[in-house]
Amino acid sequence: MEELNIKDLEKRARVCARYPELIEIAKKAESLSAALDAASKKAVPEDAAEGCQSLVMIKNRYGGKIFKETIKKFKKEVAVDSVFVHLEPFIQTARQLNFLSQKACLGRKKGNIDLNYADVVAGLLSRIPQLNYQEQEDILLSMSDDRAISLLYIQEARSFIKDVRNKEAVSYTCIRRVHYILRAYVLVIGIKAGINETYLSCADRVREYSRVHAQLQKN
Repeated sequence: MEELNIKDLEKRARVCARYPELIEIAKKAESLSAALDAASKKAVPEDAAEGCQSLVMIKNRYGGKIFKETIKKFKKEVAVDSVFVHLEPFIQTARQLNFLSQKACLGRKKGNIDLNYADVVAGLLSRIPQLNYQEQEDILLSMSDDRAISLLYIQEARSFIKDVRNKEAVSYTCIRRVHYILRAYVLVIGIKAGINETYLSCADRVREYSRVHAQLQKN
């Protein structure tokens, strides 16, 4: 293999984090050829097999400590990626609802909403009770400083789902409050996962992110 620095090797090896069997091969392999041979027999893409070879090169060149730290970093990055994939439909829906809610500024009181938005919001409401107590409280507090008001927003979100599925017009005030719920969920889950706030773009005001982040730091 060509002479590569550790950053180049990490870039090539990162794919292995998605294949635990390749990490095990890299741990045991004593040579690059042995690693590539063993990895090639697995049902993995070619670049993943070659990535295993790069992972072994990190181990051989930089030692066991750096090797373990690299694997730990890869696993964390993959975990963050999976959280972002989970959050993406909520982010997209929040963006759309935020855009629609701006029509209230034009004097319009109600509008028709795509059925897909109701499905996304219903999915989010079903997930909140599955979170631990502190995460649920963080979401409520990031919607409003008044917990009771946040609970009312959630009730409105249930009405939103019902009205959209019944093809009834929804008030833009309700749409805005559903956006608050989506944004709160994205911020709390995203920040805790270590996702940079610039990617949580439904949090359209930096001060909102700062308020939630300060709350999470306090807990």
